[in-house]
Amino acid sequence: MSSLNFPPPPAGLTGWPWTLDKDRLPRAWSQETAPRLTIITPSFNHGRFIEETIRSIILQGYPNLEFLVFDGGSSDETRDILRKYDPWITRWVSESDGGQADAINKGLAQATGSIVAWCNSDDYYLQGAFDAVASAFDQSSDSFFAGQVLNFIDGKPGFRLVAPKGLESAELIRFWERKVVWHDPGLFFPKSVIDSVGLLDVSLRYAFDYDFLLRVRSRLRPHYLDRPVACFRLHEVSKTVAQGEWLIRETAEVSRRYWNLEGMRYSAHARRAVSEDLAVLGTALIVRGNSRGISLLGEALRNHPFASVRHVCAVVIRRVLRSLARIVGFSG
Repeated sequence: MSSLNFPPPPAGLTGWPWTLDKDRLPRAWSQETAPRLTIITPSFNHGRFIEETIRSIILQGYPNLEFLVFDGGSSDETRDILRKYDPWITRWVSESDGGQADAINKGLAQATGSIVAWCNSDDYYLQGAFDAVASAFDQSSDSFFAGQVLNFIDGKPGFRLVAPKGLESAELIRFWERKVVWHDPGLFFPKSVIDSVGLLDVSLRYAFDYDFLLRVRSRLRPHYLDRPVACFRLHEVSKTVAQGEWLIRETAEVSRRYWNLEGMRYSAHARRAVSEDLAVLGTALIVRGNSRGISLLGEALRNHPFASVRHVCAVVIRRVLRSLARIVGFSG
C-alpha cells in the first residue's frame, strides 16, 4: 500500500483502524509470495460506518490485495467516501442492485484472489487479520478459514467474543441444537470452492450466508484461527437487530433444504426451535413497547405452546431478578 497522500483519519479519531499500531505490523510478505486475497464489501447507506471498514482493509498493508466495493446506490455520504479512497480500492461501483447477496455475488464473480471474503460496510477487520489468514492458507489451502469475531453495540463500550466451532459437523444443519457457532466477518474461503459450489442464493435476504456455508462445508473442513480477526457492529438498523424474525424463519427454511443429505427428519425439533426464538424475540419487542412483538409471541404460542411459555417465563424471571438486584443494591 502506498502511503502517498493517504487520507488522515477524521479529527479526534485514533487507534485501529484510524491509526496503525507499530508493534503489530504484519509479516513481511512480498507481492510474489503473498497469496492473492479478495475482499468484497457490499454497501448501502452506511456512510457513517464505511470509512472505518475501508481503512481496516487498506491499512492491513497486505501486498497482494484485491478490494472490491459494490454500493447499492446510496443516497448518503458513501460515494464521497469511496471517491476519497479511490486510489486504494481496486474497483468500486455505486448502482442499484438486488440486495446484499446480489452485491456480494458481483464481487465473487469478478474475484481473482486465491482467498475470498466479504466484509459488510458496518463491520471492520482487526490489524493483522490478513496476515493470519494468508499464513493459514500457506499451511492448509484445502480448507476454509474461520476466525474469532468481536461483537459490539454501536456507541457502547465493550466487546463479546464469538469463537467459531462445530462447522465441520452435521450439527451445522441442525441449527436448533445450538452447538455450532460462526460469524460472517471471520470467514475466508478458497476461490476454488466458490467456483465449485456456486454463488450466493439471491432469493434469500437473511440466511444466504448459512446456505452458502452448508454447501462449502460439504466440500471442505474448517481451519479455525485462534484469534479475533474482525469486529461485528450491532446497531438499530442492522438486519440482525431490526429484522431478526425473518432471519429465524429463513434459517429454518434453509436447514430444511439439506435434511435429506443427512437422512434427517427433524421437523418437530426445528418447529420448536423456531417457536422458541420467535417467543424470545416477541417478548423482547413487547418489553420495548413494540406492538409487533404481540403477533410474534402469538404465532410462537400457536406453533409450540410449551416451549414458548417456558421461554417467556424465563425472560420475565430474569427481568424480575434484575429489578430485585437493583432494589437490594440501592437499599444497601
